[in-house]
Amino acid sequence: MSLELLRINKQSRRKTRFGHVTLAAVVVLFLVSTMVPSYGAVLVEWNIPSGAVSIPYDIVVDSSHQVWFSEFGNDKLGRLTSGTFFEYALPPGSRPWGIGSTTDYIWIAESGLNRIARFREPQLDEFALPAFLGNREIRGLAVENSTLIWFAQFNGHGIGLLNLTGQNLPSPKYNFTIWTLPRARDNDPGPQAVVWSDSTGLWYVDYSRDIVGNIRNSFSGLVREYYLQTGSRPWDVDIDSGGNIWFTESGRNSIGKLNPATNEITEYAIPTSGSEPFGLTVDNLNRVWFAEHGTNKIGVYVPGVNTFTEFTRTQTGAPYALSTDSGRYTPIWFTDAAQNRIGKVDPSIGLTTISGSALSSAATSSTTTSPTTTSLLSNTYTVQFGSTIKQFNWTKASSIFTTLSRSESFTQSTSYTGTETVTLVQTTTTATVTTTSTVATLATTQTVTVTSNVATTTDTTTYVTETGTTTINIAPIPGYPIESVIAGIGLAATALVILRRRRSLDSVRKSISS
Repeated sequence: MSLELLRINKQSRRKTRFGHVTLAAVVVLFLVSTMVPSYGAVLVEWNIPSGAVSIPYDIVVDSSHQVWFSEFGNDKLGRLTSGTFFEYALPPGSRPWGIGSTTDYIWIAESGLNRIARFREPQLDEFALPAFLGNREIRGLAVENSTLIWFAQFNGHGIGLLNLTGQNLPSPKYNFTIWTLPRARDNDPGPQAVVWSDSTGLWYVDYSRDIVGNIRNSFSGLVREYYLQTGSRPWDVDIDSGGNIWFTESGRNSIGKLNPATNEITEYAIPTSGSEPFGLTVDNLNRVWFAEHGTNKIGVYVPGVNTFTEFTRTQTGAPYALSTDSGRYTPIWFTDAAQNRIGKVDPSIGLTTISGSALSSAATSSTTTSPTTTSLLSNTYTVQFGSTIKQFNWTKASSIFTTLSRSESFTQSTSYTGTETVTLVQTTTTATVTTTSTVATLATTQTVTVTSNVATTTDTTTYVTETGTTTINIAPIPGYPIESVIAGIGLAATALVILRRRRSLDSVRKSISS
């Protein structure tokens, strides 16, 4: 065989080897890019000692990392500290609902008595709404500061503000301001939850009218309201660090986002049908956590990468309210009003990741509209929603000063130590997320579909231990999707075939060259 032929044979073998290497590299890159990150978390739950009558509705964590919750069913304020429960008796019939925290007090909405209460052990102070306002059924509560406390009046059809003056006097003085909201869509107002923003004011969700609303400050006669899709039934609301307003839509199986700068509303469909999302909170990383009341899950949506992760509880129940830890950090705390439990989800334990390509981001509409304008006209103010003008009266119950209506001291509290159940939940599967962007009017709707990653439980391990000062350290369990495992096996088999074929071709070439 000529030298030229030998040279050509060597070049051909080099090209063949390069082609094999390139093919293997492409297969590996494809495998890595299709791997789905797996997320795990530790769920810890405690039975409230009071049992079936407690019905915990709301929950908050104070600056000392103590967990406080309202016991609607038995007129108590509860506290969980290092695995030990403490309960404080409130006046009979108080029916505590929303709670909040400042550095010096725990604030309580007493829905059954039309009062706002503040508690600092051992002292309970109560501030009663004027009797002529009737039954207001106070639900959600938001703290602006230690002297301004906002609340939602579900049955009173309005938003209220407790303004404390001279609170350091022996008999604190206070007054209330009431914003009476209008009827809409043939429904009376039913504000459910409130949240305060230092930059944009008080935000509320109206469950009955399918509305997100805003009051800029305590001196404003200005109210802005944004219509949601009919039947949304917004339940809870929170704000991220960018000023976006997040809320659950219990009637549409979605969470929603309002961008006040553009008046754009975006809906994100929760992958599990019938989830009926209730409580919602946003953590320090702007992850949006929500309670799937109808399917007994805790979910989290991560903006930007457009991913949902859902953690299925091993205990039966229906999660209700959520709260971050102090400073908006995790773990995420939740109540279960159906099974009278307090729980937490810690995503910092059991988290596993797989290197791969970036997850797809949600597409959103860039449609904008002129900001809603409102002007105060004597006792009537005009609110403009797009091209629709709505007028309604508002009532401001100011200059109602009264002395403290009730003060009670506790000499002791009931203390219990419960059983702690720790569950490591591992999640791996994928699904599709549908996002809907609409301008905050009753008109235009645009729909886009994006592919995302959703997690459901695939591996669950339960650990039971006594509470107290016990520290439980659980190492992360790697989680790989079954598709990635199968692809890996296929890659290995392909590599073996390629190697054997190359050796066979080399043998043939050697025999020919000889």
